[in-house]
Amino acid sequence: MSHDPSDRFLVLSFPSISHWVTLPRATSSSSPLSSHLDAVHHAAQQTTQSLTVVIRTPSDAPSPWRNPSAPTTSSPPLSSSPSSDPSLSPTALFLPLEQALARVYNAATSAFFASDDGPLKNVDVVVEQLRDISRVCIPQDAQVDRWEWTDAAAEGDGKGKGKADGARAPPPPPEAGASSGLPPLYPVVALGGTFDHLHAGHKILLTMACSLCSQRLVVGVSDDHLLVNKKYRHLVQSLDERLAAVTRFVALVRPAIECDAVPLQVRPSRADLARFPWLGAGLTLGGRTRRTCMARRRTTRASRRSSSRTRRAQGGTRVSLSLPHSLCPGSRS
Repeated sequence: MSHDPSDRFLVLSFPSISHWVTLPRATSSSSPLSSHLDAVHHAAQQTTQSLTVVIRTPSDAPSPWRNPSAPTTSSPPLSSSPSSDPSLSPTALFLPLEQALARVYNAATSAFFASDDGPLKNVDVVVEQLRDISRVCIPQDAQVDRWEWTDAAAEGDGKGKGKADGARAPPPPPEAGASSGLPPLYPVVALGGTFDHLHAGHKILLTMACSLCSQRLVVGVSDDHLLVNKKYRHLVQSLDERLAAVTRFVALVRPAIECDAVPLQVRPSRADLARFPWLGAGLTLGGRTRRTCMARRRTTRASRRSSSRTRRAQGGTRVSLSLPHSLCPGSRS
């Protein structure tokens, strides 16, 4: 990852991943529970170009994503004796992680938009445990702010000092993965979108897809033919720029997996069908015939019908999607 002198880093340190994802939404800015978001907001205000927020836990903290067989790198490993916590399944953490990410991104973007040049600034949120193989490399000359979990955040009285006792972690999220029969991770996760001028919503979507993936992430990026009728088409980045942005971000948040960012077409190309045969067949998600999970954004009923009509007109095969509802409680089919 290239480094610009104007880049800024903020390291948020928690005793465990559960401490972070189970923090309830603060009711006021004076609440001790909002202090880490205050740190994000302050760092974003000081940022002139780019802010990277790092969610850090101790190297020996149990991780839902830790892979003992992960390849070694030049960067320091997250733990000398990798361990995983069976009670923290990535599928069980799906919604709490998504909400925790959204709170951090919202804190940063709200500070950005308070300034005139805010929309031009960039923020990335990186969960170091999700990286699996190494910590985030922070240049020595970079501007770095730090926030650390304290007893004040644990007790909620605003009077604590020093580090909180790791034994007093908040209760872990419900084991949705275990109760629903879903595997903790999927070998292949697929999703698609335009990914124009990669913003917080895109980054949350990509991070959540990475959180469910153990080997390969397939990201379909809409090619120019799919964007002919898109509003403000002339402002959309080129396909190469959007592919590069997706690849760069996935490499930052989860370098342990392979990322295939490919042009998304109405009909898959022969090359893509050769690499991913299931693109041309009925795709059932949920693990019945192939343990492949697709993370996707909700689309309107009209757009789904339009896509289906286009596929049929061009001789495309019908794609059947069945999302694991345990990951999307309250969603409508």
